[in-house]
Amino acid sequence: MRFFSKRLLWLPVAILAVALRAANYAEVGDTPLGNLHVWTQSDMHFFDAWGRSVAQGELVFARPPRPYHVWHQTIAAEAYALTSGRGEQALTGADESDVAAGGAARIDEAGGRALWDGWLGPKRFYQDPGYPYVLGALFRFAGREPAVLRAFQGLLGVGSVLLVFSIARLLFGASAAVISGLLAALFGPLVFYESLMLRAVLIAFLALAALRLGVSVATYKRDGALATLACGVVCGLGSLVKATAGVYALPILVVGMVVRRADFRSAARFATLLVAGWLLALSPLIARNTAVGEPPFAGAATGAVSFIRHNHAGYSPFTGGENHAVVAQILLDTEGRAVAAVRATIQTHGGALGWAKLLAVKFIAFWVPYEIPNNANYQYGKLLAPVSSAFFVGFALIAPLAGAGFAAAARAAAVGAAPLRAGVFLLAVAALGQLLVCVVFFNLSRFRLPIAMLMLPAAGYGLVEFAAAIRSRGAVRALVPTCGALITAGLILAASLQSGPGRGAPRVADYGVSNKIAVHQIRRAVRAGDIDGALRLARRQLGTEPASLAAFDVSVGRSRLPAIDALASGSFAELHTAVAETFTRAGDPVSASFHRRRALVCAGVDATLNPAPLDGGAPTRP
Repeated sequence: MRFFSKRLLWLPVAILAVALRAANYAEVGDTPLGNLHVWTQSDMHFFDAWGRSVAQGELVFARPPRPYHVWHQTIAAEAYALTSGRGEQALTGADESDVAAGGAARIDEAGGRALWDGWLGPKRFYQDPGYPYVLGALFRFAGREPAVLRAFQGLLGVGSVLLVFSIARLLFGASAAVISGLLAALFGPLVFYESLMLRAVLIAFLALAALRLGVSVATYKRDGALATLACGVVCGLGSLVKATAGVYALPILVVGMVVRRADFRSAARFATLLVAGWLLALSPLIARNTAVGEPPFAGAATGAVSFIRHNHAGYSPFTGGENHAVVAQILLDTEGRAVAAVRATIQTHGGALGWAKLLAVKFIAFWVPYEIPNNANYQYGKLLAPVSSAFFVGFALIAPLAGAGFAAAARAAAVGAAPLRAGVFLLAVAALGQLLVCVVFFNLSRFRLPIAMLMLPAAGYGLVEFAAAIRSRGAVRALVPTCGALITAGLILAASLQSGPGRGAPRVADYGVSNKIAVHQIRRAVRAGDIDGALRLARRQLGTEPASLAAFDVSVGRSRLPAIDALASGSFAELHTAVAETFTRAGDPVSASFHRRRALVCAGVDATLNPAPLDGGAPTRP
């Protein structure tokens, strides 16, 4: 019975993971969170369009799809100005609001896209193709409803939680596995990204799967040829989804060869199977690239552009501020060639030392306790799921525990068996390797998600070591994990002090885009005769209204509103108008009158401010 109980230690972890997702999905329901792919300026919109093309049978893409977002327009406008004889009279320092106000009129879309095709290469995939092809298969065989994507990625999320449990158990034992699994089940950003058409959850799942297989086949040699081949395949699939997320194959290969160094035949067999699996996973990309005349292993075309945008002198890691004129000049000078672009970008600092200083700041910025928003905002998502999100744990808790766990694991590995040393090494390399990618390029919440998931096995072990030290009253035993936790907590504190207040909070765009989508959904439900459904949508969306704006009343004299809340007032005027119309159709004139008044108040605030148009453009229809 005792053995049976040990075999079922994963069960409470799985139950918690499923229960939390069920509660979260019930709250989020059909709110705008699952429909953000209709926002034309989002990566979700691009992935949706690409996935639909795959579902319709397009597989080769001799002319692969390319987005043309506001920042693309800005850089194209800068390049046009620089090549039109304006020299230093170009739009130096222009930002996306300048383009929205008319800067992009200097070059039309066809001209801008032609510039980008020259920099990126007309036949290269814009981003790594793995995720859009997965979406295409999902759309074709299961449908394109948000609930289908949420269910699929929810399964990946639960699978990731169980992989965290399995890795921790293999390396650190049953107690660490249970704690790591519970922390993973409660990790809020993972649940949040499961509802979005972004590849973060798939990247995390493949990273954990590659590591779990790699630790087993490379260090413990517990599995045979099929498992080694599968490990190579999973590493290759990771490369297809995001090239930098598939580099686990190399340390797994090295560790496996070192472990088998006394048996040349075994080492050669291991290496052959691992590389064969990797090539097997990459074979569709190799075949496609060969068919269109691209280098066989060519993946995303945006690596050089991302490096330029986030590494030139003047780039701010904490605010994301970049100088589009500098980016355009480097792209013009180097024609987008990767090596030349890297050299030119570093030279903007006057040399490698200046760039190294920027990397140091970017390393600190990685540890911010909040989730850096981009296409979607974790903090805004919590407004739509206030009950389930109350149980979430975040990076600020996970990271210090992981620091303690890695410190304790390093000490244990130093005196432990060779397989433990190799396994801890692979775990650390996997997490640190992805952290390095974020430092060299840039960090966002969705890029940090796979790293946080890789830190979770160590986080569980850190708690176990603290508990063991307390039980044994061993101050010396507690010293190593305490130092690890304090160092990590110090990095988080340093990042918090540099980032300033209010970072990570809901943005104007979060309110504006979601409210526009909600208004469309409410009116569509009304047209379909589903008044109850429309009111349900309305109540959930009204729950995101900032408290200061909801309580604002012009009749009580002068009042102050936080800037973000005031700038969001226009979109809430539209929302209250749609809600008033719905209550009118429902035969509730009192509620309709209340929301008409609220619409007038919000519109009055918006008219007083007269803000610039919402950056990012309008959503299309779902």
